[in-house]
Amino acid sequence: MNFVALLFSLVASLSGARIVANGDVNMNLKFPYDPVVMNKLALMASAASCDKDHLANNTFNCMQCEESGLKIVPGTVRSFYAKSEELYAFVMKTDGPLEAFKDTCILTIRGSANAANWFETDFDITEVKAPDSWKCPGCWLHEGFMTAWQNLEGPALYALERSGCKDSPLWITGHSMGGAISTVAAWNMKHVHGFKLAGVYTFEQPRVLCNSFADLWDKDIGGECPTFRLTYDVDPVPRMPWLSGTYQHTNHEVYYSKYTGKYTVCPNTEDGDCAGGWGPPGLIINIDAGEHCDVPYVKDACCMIPKGQRPGYKTTFMN
Repeated sequence: MNFVALLFSLVASLSGARIVANGDVNMNLKFPYDPVVMNKLALMASAASCDKDHLANNTFNCMQCEESGLKIVPGTVRSFYAKSEELYAFVMKTDGPLEAFKDTCILTIRGSANAANWFETDFDITEVKAPDSWKCPGCWLHEGFMTAWQNLEGPALYALERSGCKDSPLWITGHSMGGAISTVAAWNMKHVHGFKLAGVYTFEQPRVLCNSFADLWDKDIGGECPTFRLTYDVDPVPRMPWLSGTYQHTNHEVYYSKYTGKYTVCPNTEDGDCAGGWGPPGLIINIDAGEHCDVPYVKDACCMIPKGQRPGYKTTFMN
């Protein structure tokens, strides 16, 4: 066991000031963290990586789909690509069974899956000004993630319209790069296209907004709907980019610890009680890139397990 990691977890557990562990929601959050809602969206983020071939047939047919228990309105699952197949996402309309998913739609954006994602999107860390149409003067963000969303924006709007989602509250979710693009998409879909947001849950995402934009995003998007950013132990990706620019995460972080077996909800960005306590990735003694995919809150977040070895994988169409 990494001694530094264990020591950090013990200190965080004893400090207690910002800790909400496994269901103890005694914290003044406008929208409380809901692990059940989170898990269903995490399954969708996983499905984008693992089962896009089935979803591309406009069916809700995959292990994650069935495990989620989401009730999908027939004929509303639509997949789409941008820049050939370098970027991928899907949308669908839901009708429960949870109240949070009654008459809502979900936009799920896939994480990094190819070299183009890494070199043209993830590593393009130049800070650029948000377009005037975004109604955010003085806002700056990560060029790679902004450009990726601009490539997906048109296909996403078309898919949402065809799925009858224009007047339904919209959930937006994604893992890694998909989470960063989701953060950008949330602002754009609300302020440019007039969508009402149901919530934004992202998983192991890197930083995407510069500090003043992140603060405004928290007040605006975070003041309208639940927004949670999940991190796990010493995953390096949420610490990126670092030593460059003025990038800052959005609120609220839910940090899962390998050593305590519990999660911590930190209402403020870059909080030392959560992943922010580890500092830059170069200072972590036992950084573990495997924790980017092998997370405790969803099985197979990055589609590392071959389909034939995934228990419960189905081959019959569900929709």
